[in-house]
Amino acid sequence: MAKEKRIYRYLITQRVKPFGIWPDGLSTQSDAVKIHPTIEGREYTVYVALGVLRGAPQSFAPDRSVGFWLGGAVLHSVDETTSIQSRLYDAAPDELAFFLGVSAAEPLPEAGLLKEFKPVLLSLVSFCGLVLGDFFAPTLSMEIRQLNDDDSSKRPATFSVLARRRARVTGDQVNDLVGKFLVVRQTLSPEESRRLDVALRRYQTSLTEEDIVDRVSDLWEACEVLTKDLTYRSRKIKGDIASRIAFALAQHTGKLKATIENRLVRPMYILRSDLVHNAIETADHLERITGIFEHATKELLRFRMDLPYAGDAVLDGFIDGDQSTGA
Repeated sequence: MAKEKRIYRYLITQRVKPFGIWPDGLSTQSDAVKIHPTIEGREYTVYVALGVLRGAPQSFAPDRSVGFWLGGAVLHSVDETTSIQSRLYDAAPDELAFFLGVSAAEPLPEAGLLKEFKPVLLSLVSFCGLVLGDFFAPTLSMEIRQLNDDDSSKRPATFSVLARRRARVTGDQVNDLVGKFLVVRQTLSPEESRRLDVALRRYQTSLTEEDIVDRVSDLWEACEVLTKDLTYRSRKIKGDIASRIAFALAQHTGKLKATIENRLVRPMYILRSDLVHNAIETADHLERITGIFEHATKELLRFRMDLPYAGDAVLDGFIDGDQSTGA
């Protein structure tokens, strides 16, 4: 007797809270479409369906009434670990779950699957909001789960915790910094002050962006407004935007302009152009080089605020040739 062939099923969901009034008990799903995506370098045959329902399915998320609990141990090195506890809660009745279902005759790599179809699901959310005149606020990051035969699922949760040394701040430091900010502002023209305000806001916003494209845009815009009509020692600096950014960073860090431009700024310029003009979002080094460019933007802000370069291990390592350095 032939063994029954198993079907592997996956569900990608994006939960949102709508601003508009949606019907109770809403549940709709498209017909399945056969496609052949290339995931992690291999072509697969899968069936995909899109849908949305009100009263999202139970999902894994921290209980917001008690905040986030990340264990109770103090870690002293990257080799130490601690357990993490979390509680679950059911979706609110007025939440919507936009979903993308995938089925295939063989198991699929979940990370690659999410990367492949995340833009499709986000586009569906945006499209529905645009056509229906509604606004959606995400209530949970997009997630992917493999479904069992009875539609149940288990989703392992992986948390990435960024550990960094806690700064010890003194009252004198704060007092000096506030005074420094006022002094610098007084030396700037109204237009230069406006640009500095814009750049600082863009940098701050970039730190909390979930979408890497938005993060790249914020960082690049900050650098662009900081170096527009750039002058140094009463001399106007010529060249395109990448050249001016590299010049400013070279003056600030004491490193060679050509090295900074060729290793960091020019690749970032090309990356940003691909994202904005060609809608290319799949560069393998996108996350890594954007993280490094965040350090560069911070130092460019310090340069425009006339603050000295105190050294940056990530930025120094990358510019000096350690291409494996990450943020």
